[in-house]
Amino acid sequence: MRPERARALSRRGTQTVVELANDYAHTYAPFIQAAVREVGHNYRQVAKWLIRERIPAQRAGQWKAQSVKNLVVRYWRLTGRRILIPYKKFPTPAHRRSGQTAYAPRRR
Repeated sequence: MRPERARALSRRGTQTVVELANDYAHTYAPFIQAAVREVGHNYRQVAKWLIRERIPAQRAGQWKAQSVKNLVVRYWRLTGRRILIPYKKFPTPAHRRSGQTAYAPRRR
């Protein structure tokens, strides 16, 4: 096989895999949103909820915290909306500047 032909087939295969992953992110986003409403903003708890509710994972695998995170990040990149905000992202008093509230943007 010529190298040009192999590269074209490889690109087409990668493009197909990416399209399938994007479709998967859009399909499973409502399940993750439901899990977040029930168990909170924790990747591990969301993965356990998905297993308990018998939601199938991609390629017949197991739901793990990392697979939930990967799906959440892909959905965020595609739509610009966050499904789940990990607890480390919430502003705490130690990380706020004086006189700032949790929702006010910083002034420069």
